[in-house]
Amino acid sequence: MITAAVVFASSLLLYYLYRAKKNSDWEKKCAAGNIPTVVVQFLGDARNPFHALVPKSLVRFNSNWHFEFKYKLFEENNSNVVGVINGGYLVVNVADPEAVEEICRRRDDFTKPLWMYKFVELFGPNVISTEGAVYNMHRKIVSPPFSEKNNKLVAQSSVKQTKGAIAQWESNVAEKSNINTEAFSRKITLHVLAESSFGFDFDWIPKNDQVPAGHKISFQQAIPAMVDKMLLAMVIPKQAYGLPIKVIKDTGLSVIEFESYVRESIEREAKLLDQGEPRTNLLSAMISKNRGELTDDEIVGNAFLFLVAGTDTSSGTITYILYHLAIYQEEQEKWYQEVKQVVGDRELTYEDYPKLATYPLCFVYEVLRMFPPIVGVPKTCSADQPILGGKYVIPAGADIVMDCCGTHYSTEVWGPDAASFNPSRFDNRANDPTVPVYYKKGSFYPFSEGVRMCLGKKFAQVELIFIVSTLLQKYKVQLPDDFSVARAKKILDESVFSITLRPQSNIPIKLTQR
Repeated sequence: MITAAVVFASSLLLYYLYRAKKNSDWEKKCAAGNIPTVVVQFLGDARNPFHALVPKSLVRFNSNWHFEFKYKLFEENNSNVVGVINGGYLVVNVADPEAVEEICRRRDDFTKPLWMYKFVELFGPNVISTEGAVYNMHRKIVSPPFSEKNNKLVAQSSVKQTKGAIAQWESNVAEKSNINTEAFSRKITLHVLAESSFGFDFDWIPKNDQVPAGHKISFQQAIPAMVDKMLLAMVIPKQAYGLPIKVIKDTGLSVIEFESYVRESIEREAKLLDQGEPRTNLLSAMISKNRGELTDDEIVGNAFLFLVAGTDTSSGTITYILYHLAIYQEEQEKWYQEVKQVVGDRELTYEDYPKLATYPLCFVYEVLRMFPPIVGVPKTCSADQPILGGKYVIPAGADIVMDCCGTHYSTEVWGPDAASFNPSRFDNRANDPTVPVYYKKGSFYPFSEGVRMCLGKKFAQVELIFIVSTLLQKYKVQLPDDFSVARAKKILDESVFSITLRPQSNIPIKLTQR
């Protein structure tokens, strides 16, 4: 027993000494590169063996620290580039727009840490999990489908699905007075994604949800099931799906059914292409651009990416938009008046988008500035890399995070009201009517930045604007009378990052007919 205790204590001491040596080495390298550092002490180190036993008050840099700190880390260190040394690892956090733009531009010097993206290779490599020549091949096939034709389909689907939700609310007065915002956002995002990505046209209230031959669940059931089990699917090996454990069996079912439906969709869209009847969904367009470069596994892998990227991010943003509409009534009225001026009472069409990509887009951007789905964009470098003309030198082997929250809340970039909700900060019409929405390059990157910017940026913008604009044509979005603005803001301020940034609890909203 004593021997075991001695071995354990010795091992712990050696670990601590090793970690302390690595921390010291990083401190010296950062000092040589003019990068201020914060060293996380042992008790507050998320990588120490007893992390779970340490009181949360001592763990300053937890998994949510980017959102909790916002610009605070950079203010405290009087620098927009700060290294955090934690458990023998260095993460250089960047909140300088020029540095962000430079890091994105120098793709060969600052690369994507591919190991962090292996979890999205459940079905095969895709455009987000690859680099270099392989990435270029994927991008060549995957990028063109995000076209004006597809954006038009997104607009049509967004309007149709929102009207379906409205029809349901009109038949249920009680439901309209207390909307489950998260459930609505998730369902409408999945429905728009199903049609615009996979060519499946879902009714808001299913009329006929029959299970096709050879399947155990319908595709309308398979998509949300895949989203629900996404994290489990990424860690449970497929060989374990036969185990008599319900959660594993359910996960296996969602994976098998989703993959089966996507492969059937590939065959269907390929046949339509051969018959000269191409459709405008992403899968069809991707198949039409593929000339044997991507395997079926890689096409399925990219289809899975559409699901991953198109659900959590968009549904979370719709949720935040609805909450902000309810909290900031004057800003909601500005959005509504712009919609009324452009379309009146008629149904929105995609041709209206340029005129709606004004104040409504400013509102969307301000929500994304304050509540970005992804709180940081990771990079790495294999050699010492000077940035900003040599002002800083990032040491080889360091991890790098382009800190969205730090940059988005920077008072140097956005002024003294950086922590306040103000969509007008993006409104550039008074300066240049031809560029109605403007921000400085590198200062705002919820869709990332540079060549690797999200391919679905406009897809998402069209979806968000058309869903919300259609809703505002019919209703005012409000908080219930017994739910204060201060309480709603507190819930927003306590948002937590897991896969994406999300509120910890639901804010009830009610819809009042105009």
